[in-house]
Order: sequence, then structure tokens, then C-alpha cells
Amino acid sequence: MATRERKPIRGLLDGCFDLVHSGHFNAIRQGASLCDELVVSIIADEEIHKVKGPTVLNDDERASIIKACKWVDVIEPRTPYYVDEALIDKYNCDFYIHGDDPVMQDGVNTLDLLEKAGKFKYIKRTTGISTTDITSRLLCLVQQNQSTTKSETTNPVFSDGSEDSNYTLGTKHDYNDPPKQQFL
Repeated sequence: MATRERKPIRGLLDGCFDLVHSGHFNAIRQGASLCDELVVSIIADEEIHKVKGPTVLNDDERASIIKACKWVDVIEPRTPYYVDEALIDKYNCDFYIHGDDPVMQDGVNTLDLLEKAGKFKYIKRTTGISTTDITSRLLCLVQQNQSTTKSETTNPVFSDGSEDSNYTLGTKHDYNDPPKQQFL
């Protein structure tokens, strides 16, 4: 008598994955440990714009980065922001995987509904890193740069307070010459 092969367990993990960072990869790694095949859905630009605002990277850019991740088996691009049982079934998945932060839609945590249906698995959210944090840091850097910009010509300031008077905005440096000072 022939033995039947077990159907692979498939998990669905979604995300915006804009400005991809270690927290995203940690979530994907954790998700992959819960199933035989990990399906990662990339939330569509227009969906993200409605809920969170504009993205830095577009659909295709975000999908190509996540597709290169070794823990990802299948990519589903341009998906809805909110996951329900129908979406889980559409991608032939057994359950949805998400961090321990709520997903609120019309005042309801959609994760509670999926958990009651037996279609949800929690993963631990990575603390200390987020796309919002990275974006804030970038905005602070831009603001600092704008407040120190005097004109079209800006001299980088070094840790000792001196400036590189040979630097002009938009010019290329000769990287074969050893630097006189290091940037911070």
C-alpha cells in the first residue's frame, strides 16, 4: 500500500515592506519556522496610501527585495491591506502570521476574528526598529543638513569643527587620494 504524502502547511505573512530592515527579515524568518511553505504578500501601494500614507519604494521594488529573501517560498504582490479568511484561502494557506500588534479595521482587531476561526499564528515583533523610526531618522538628517546649508556650496564639518573647503555640492571626490579627515 502506498503512503500518502502529507500536504505542506502553508502560512501567509503580509507587509508593506517599505524601507526593508532587520525587523522585517526577523518576522519573515519567524513566519517560515511555523510552516512548510511561507507565502509573503506585499500590500499594494494604493492600499498603503489609504491607510498609512505614501511609500518610498513602489510595489515592484518592495516585491523584488522580499523575493530575494531565503525564507520566502512564494510572493503574492499587490494585495489588500486587511487580511481575512477569504484571502488566506485564495492563496491556499492554512493560517495568517502576524506580529503581536493589533490590526484595527472599523474598530475591530481583525486578528481576533482570525484567531477565533483557528486561522492565526502570532510572532514576536522586533523591538527597537521600524520603518517609521528609520523615516524619522532620515527626516532629522535632512532637517539638520538644511539648517547647516549656507548656499550652493556646502563644506562638510568634521568632528573637530573644521570644514573641508575643497568640497563643492555636486562634485565628485577623488577616492584614490587618502582622506585628510573622516566624516562622522
